[in-house]
Amino acid sequence: MQVSQVIKSLIYYCDELISIVVLTGHAKKVAIDVSGHGNESTIAQQEAMLRDRPDVIVSTPAGLLLHIRNKGFLHSSLKQSVESLVVDEADLILSFG
Repeated sequence: MQVSQVIKSLIYYCDELISIVVLTGHAKKVAIDVSGHGNESTIAQQEAMLRDRPDVIVSTPAGLLLHIRNKGFLHSSLKQSVESLVVDEADLILSFG
């Protein structure tokens, strides 16, 4: 949530041009849309948001893995659409194997 809030503050003047999707690692959790409003979200709703090809995807490793393992839209388009990947606390992730 902190990362999405920082990104929203950075794109404050161009938020109509840049779309953000926040993925969660659970089937039912709160997702934040580009306007900053939260709503009850399921995997299917998150998949629908991903089909709109957002400019920025903010996700926990578990949320990203959930969509990749689910073999949904993100799984099929990840290689073609990702220009940059930023992993926060990558050292911690790598320590788990």
